[in-house]
Amino acid sequence: MRLINTTYQKGIYTGGLFSTQSEMTVVSDTVIRMGDYIMSDNKSEVTLNTAEPAALGLFGLALVTIVAASQKMGWSAGYEGLIPWVIFLGAIAQLITASVEFKRCNVFGATVFSAYGLFWLAIGWTWQMGVPSPDQLGFAVLGYLIFSLFTTYAAGAINKSFLVIMIFIDLLLFFLLLQIFFGLDGRLAGIAELAVSASAFYTSAAVMLKSVAGFEVLPFGAPAWKLKKFDL
Repeated sequence: MRLINTTYQKGIYTGGLFSTQSEMTVVSDTVIRMGDYIMSDNKSEVTLNTAEPAALGLFGLALVTIVAASQKMGWSAGYEGLIPWVIFLGAIAQLITASVEFKRCNVFGATVFSAYGLFWLAIGWTWQMGVPSPDQLGFAVLGYLIFSLFTTYAAGAINKSFLVIMIFIDLLLFFLLLQIFFGLDGRLAGIAELAVSASAFYTSAAVMLKSVAGFEVLPFGAPAWKLKKFDL
């Protein structure tokens, strides 16, 4: 049996996420499709599918941001009570989601959930250590703002639900940057964080309900634009 490597990238729309699927074809009646883990030799077939993980990651994001916003808005005090939610919902839930997205060959979902999961893990550790100077955190926020800007451009090519989340994350990081370096009122960041939470709750519900119902219960919104090639 001879294998011909015909691996390629093909976009598929799954639960509101744009993922990619890799395939490998075998010359004969045997087919091995790596994207869905389907193997067939006309005698037996093995299928291994993974569930849509985005609902969990988005719920983790929604929960941690509403808890963190309560501190910025003055509705709660201190950081100690935030740390468990930051670690378990902000970090671990999103990292679990990212690990599944890697298996699904979804570069966007895997990268975004990994990056923000690690962000919340670092935030929780920073609060736990009680770092006296916020300067290092400020530069980390700057780096994440840069990351979020080009991620926002990618999100706009997926659907409007993810685009809205990313826009509010951009605003949150921008206001945090101004708060850290210029003493801006933290309530502006808190308002942006509440908006992140609300939009993430909505999109989490949309992904889960679509997975259960088999059709789009809550609209994701059409893509806002198509990605374009930029020549240097």
